[in-house]
Amino acid sequence: MKVFKIFTVVSVVLILCLSTVLSSCTGSEPAKKLVAPYSSPTSENWTPGDPVASDSIVLFDSGPSYVGNSASANKNNYPPVAITQATVIKGTTQLHISYRADIEGPRGEIRYNIISVFLTGKDINSSSPQNNISTFDVYTLSVPEGLAITEATEWTGGLSSGSLLLLNVSDSLSTGKYKFDIGLLVNGDDYGTVPCTLTVTK
Repeated sequence: MKVFKIFTVVSVVLILCLSTVLSSCTGSEPAKKLVAPYSSPTSENWTPGDPVASDSIVLFDSGPSYVGNSASANKNNYPPVAITQATVIKGTTQLHISYRADIEGPRGEIRYNIISVFLTGKDINSSSPQNNISTFDVYTLSVPEGLAITEATEWTGGLSSGSLLLLNVSDSLSTGKYKFDIGLLVNGDDYGTVPCTLTVTK
């Protein structure tokens, strides 16, 4: 499992500078990058384990899925996990994003967020990938103290890519809503961030 590391790659120096300025103005922490290209669950000592909630993970050849969204794996009839779709236009391309914008759970448990992306041309109204993705990385902004986010696995290359984020909700977090952002770097281009809210229920 890979933990956050401060960006050191020269190609993202400008991103670091911008995030540092924003941090000084808003009090949020600088952007941090999850580094796990071409990793696998077994090599990172991460396994899904037995299903205990809707957002427990089951692995298929096509990639990870939530137990609650898998008819074949949902033996306990967990309710489905709500997925948010978003699109960001940059230059001549569109980045299509699928992720959990709203996550809910008690303290002392682990939640998951599957982030998958693909690219199409700017003027193509299509749900099918059009452009190859050679590199994909994510970073976070304004993560609250007491929430540890690591990356269980990442898949990169071909027409689509993704990242499975593990959110460890500590006992120190009080009941309430906590907002943070997930940033997306595709083929070296920063497509900005998408918002995410964690609701701690008890």
